[in-house]
This record gives sequence, C-alpha cells and structure tokens, in this order.
Amino acid sequence: MTSMDVRYRPATVICAVALVVTGGLGGLGATTAHAATPPDIRGCHLTPSGAIPDRSDRRSCLQVTAKLSGAVAVHQRATLDITVRAAVARDDVSITADLPPNLRWVTPPSGATTGTRVSMDPRAKGTHHLARSSRSMTAGQTLHYQGLVEAVAPGTAEITVTASKNPSVERETGADAVFLTIGESPESSRLGIRTTAMTTAVPYTGPKPDIPPSPAGTKAMPVRATARPATQVTPPVSAEADAGGAAAVTAGTACATGTWNYVDSAGKSRPGASWTVEVWDDDGGPGNDLLATGQTGEKGEYKLCFTNSDEDGTRQDIYVMFLASTDAWRIQDPNGVTYGAQSVMISNVTDGSTKDFGAMQQGDSAYFRVGEAFKTIRDVWIITPGDCWDLRGTCDVIRVKWDPSSADGTYYAPDDNLLHLRAADPDTPYLVAHETAHAIMDDVYDHSWPSTACPETHYRSVASEPGCAWVEGFAEWLGDISIGDTRLENTSGWDNGDSTEGRVAGSLYDLWDSANDGTDRVGEGIDGIWKTFQDYNSGTFSAFWKNRRSGGVNVGNDALGALYQNAIDYGYKP
Repeated sequence: MTSMDVRYRPATVICAVALVVTGGLGGLGATTAHAATPPDIRGCHLTPSGAIPDRSDRRSCLQVTAKLSGAVAVHQRATLDITVRAAVARDDVSITADLPPNLRWVTPPSGATTGTRVSMDPRAKGTHHLARSSRSMTAGQTLHYQGLVEAVAPGTAEITVTASKNPSVERETGADAVFLTIGESPESSRLGIRTTAMTTAVPYTGPKPDIPPSPAGTKAMPVRATARPATQVTPPVSAEADAGGAAAVTAGTACATGTWNYVDSAGKSRPGASWTVEVWDDDGGPGNDLLATGQTGEKGEYKLCFTNSDEDGTRQDIYVMFLASTDAWRIQDPNGVTYGAQSVMISNVTDGSTKDFGAMQQGDSAYFRVGEAFKTIRDVWIITPGDCWDLRGTCDVIRVKWDPSSADGTYYAPDDNLLHLRAADPDTPYLVAHETAHAIMDDVYDHSWPSTACPETHYRSVASEPGCAWVEGFAEWLGDISIGDTRLENTSGWDNGDSTEGRVAGSLYDLWDSANDGTDRVGEGIDGIWKTFQDYNSGTFSAFWKNRRSGGVNVGNDALGALYQNAIDYGYKP
C-alpha cells in the first residue's frame, strides 16, 4: 500500500473507480486539465439522457433517447425509436433495450440479438424481453435504431434503454425510459403513468418481510404532526362484520393493529418502518374524525387505541391511513401531496376490541418506490446525531418530489428546497442518500450555500474547486455511510488535494470509521465531524479543518494521518 496514492478500505463512495457526479447543485464553471488522470475521463462532455434536465446529477459520455410512437392497448403495436450519441470515442458500447413482461418484440432493432431475463422487481416481475447490440463509436457519432413492440397484457410498463461501456461506472452508462399504461382498450391506454397520491391499502402479498436488525443506538423517529390528510376517499366497507376481536382494552375504547410492508426492486420484502399511521372514523362525508395517530415500528407494526363512541351515540366505523411522512421528511407527488394508502372500513367496532387489519401494502406496486425512498432517508436520519437535521436552528422537513414516470432528477434544488428524483432513483439508495445530504447541508447552513464553482461536469477523481469538493465530498461521505456500502476501492490516479471531492469524502470516511489502515489511526465516529459541521458554516474542507481546531475537535497528527491517507496533506508528520 502506498500512501497518497493507493488505498484499500472497507467502505467508500459509490463505485470502485472514478465516478462522475454532475450538476448536483447547479454549479457553474469549467474543469481544468490535469495530466495525472487519463484524458478520456476529462475530455468527455457529459450530457443527460432523454428528458432528464440539464441540472441532473445523472449524466454520461453516452447519451440515450427512447421514444414510443404512441400509447398501446392490449394486442396493439407501436414503434420504439432509439438514439445513442457518444461524446467521445468508445469501443464495444453495449446497447440494450429491455421490454417488461407485458410487452414483446414483434421486430427487434436491426442487427440486435434477442434474449430474456427474469426480474423479481414487483413493478415488472417475470420474463423481460431484451434486444442487444454492441458497437464501437467515434466521438460525436449518433446511432439510430427502431423496433416494433406489441402489448400483451394490461398494466403499467417501463421500457428501459441503456448504452454502456462499463456498467459499474456511471459516467460510462447512459439510459432512458419510456413509461406507459396499457389498457384493455385504446381509451384506457396512455403514455406515462397516472400519479395518485392516495392509493388503496390492500393485504400484503409478498413473502415474509426481511426484518433488519435494529441499528445500534437507534434514536427516536420524528412523528408527523396531526393534520387532516390532503386527500381521502370513501373507504369500502370490509366484507367481514366486526366480530368483536380479542378483549384487549377497557370498555368504551378500542384499538387497531397491523403491519405496513412493501417489496423492493430486488424482490425482497421490507417492513415500512416509521410511516405515519392514522385511525379515522368514517362519518359518511367530508367530516371524518381523526381518532389516533402514531408511527410504525421497526417491523412495520402499529397499535393505536381510541375512544369508541361516535357523535350519534353509536360505535366507531374505522379505517387506517398510512402516510410517507414524518416531521423530518416526506415523499410527495408533483402537486406537493404526501403519498399514502387507505384501508377498507370496519364498521361498528365493538368496545374493548382490538381490530387487526393484518399485513398491508400499497395496492399499486408502482408506489413501492415510495417505500424505498422513505427507507433510505430514514437510514440517513438514523446515522445522524440529535433529534433534528439542524441541531442549532430550525429543522427543515426534507421534501422529496417523485412520481412513477418522473424524468425530473437527480438533484437537490436549493431554490425550491426540494429533492427531485427520477422514477427509478429509489432503486439506488446511494442516489437518494447523496441528495439528502445536500438537503441537510442546506438546512444546517440556513439556506446560505458555500460559494462554490462546481463545473457542469465534475468528477469524484478530478480536482475542480475547493468549495465544490467540500459540498460534493460531504454528500458522498454521508450518502455512503448511511447505506452501509462496503467495497474495495483503489484510488490510484486520482488527483491529490482538497479540491478533489473523492479525497474529501475519503478523509471524512477515515476520520469516521473504526478501521485503521496506512496512516489512518483514528476512528472518531460521526460526532466530531457533525459538531464542526453544525457549529460552523464551512465553505471548504480547509475551512472545516480550521473550524475543527477552533471547536476543540481533534486535529492532531493521527487525525492529519487520516487526511494524508487520502492525499490531503495539512502537515502530517510520518
């Protein structure tokens, strides 16, 4: 192992080689050439694919655009047009068009070979139909493909097209998606997926949920303030009459219990922990009464009790609502309405009973991604100290804007204080955690961003500007440790110094982690980093280090060694 160049450690930022992150905060400026990094890494003018906005973090040397000629009903056909453009020369570019199980190829793109893959993703579970080709491309070259597809079953569909030189490196993979709703008739078919903030809660259909162990030192979860949801529907009445349930509470009261669950993109069952749960009394109109509110536990479980007497002297007619919201974060549709689901109603609940609504999930699997995004932000919440994102001022609610066919992402926007996610972003926890870290910094800094000059295309491995390296390096570090990412990283060839965001992220990591390697001889956990982060609005990593000293946090030789291990030398003495 060579200090200042090659490092091996158990957890790090998102990929094993240089990753590009672009436009995460709408930064301006230009990169500067550095001979230490291969020219093709710096020479690529990255562009977003499809309808992804220019400010998105998701850019690549390969740009992909996919379009369908129109909506299709079952047994109807449409033309899929694919365009791939290379910003720089690339050999062996792999181009793949992936049709979900409710679509098939009638005529695949010319020159493509067809194949299949089996997916466990609940949104598209089953056999996917692939069309693949491999091409070498010159700088600026554009390829055009066409294929004919046919709908074979109703439901939502997500066609994905990727062009990749190396799938493990984000800057080497461009992707686009086409979303559609396939109906039994043309009238019920459309391009895109209709957004519904409030869905129906239905019995859970997945395998037994995979309950992770409770994190060490779990802190209290922020409870959503009691408020009438923006959207409710008239709940259907349960087919089962209330049989009284098990006597569990005193006369004149009753309880509701059950669990909340979802299935992630890998087909694994998950508990919906920390969701807000509300028990409502249905009065047959807009004046429904909120009877009790709380949160689901680590296993997605809840039990809420309430007074069981209605205004008209009868007993309560109850239903349960699950909301992707706490006092610290929430997942919202494009209109700002919090996502949730509503159960059936159980009428005339018996005094002293506990009504078990059983294991439930969102009725439309397209909204399982709400659960995935919610969980990732919860993971960030668990690892950060204190009872608020900002321990010295007002605690903002991190609001996530998402919908099932969104192309608006991936970025956090300080101008509207929204975390913008594309449709598939929740499938990749690092993306959500990274942007959440930006939102936390915006809150802690009281919406006064450090003065940065992030290039439109900035790389983890390439020096840019100290402010950019601090803002992005902090988000890379917090995003990584929040999701527990562990992998072997070789940083050979990365630019040195505190203007390189990967070096900043690595320094924070080695200050944080308990593993010693090379010149890293500290393992302070998050508290020292978080204290300085909260007490000072540092604009660069060097300012952060000076502020650590001012705040009485360790800046001795062992701490300097953690930085030196990451090619940042602030005076380390071997």
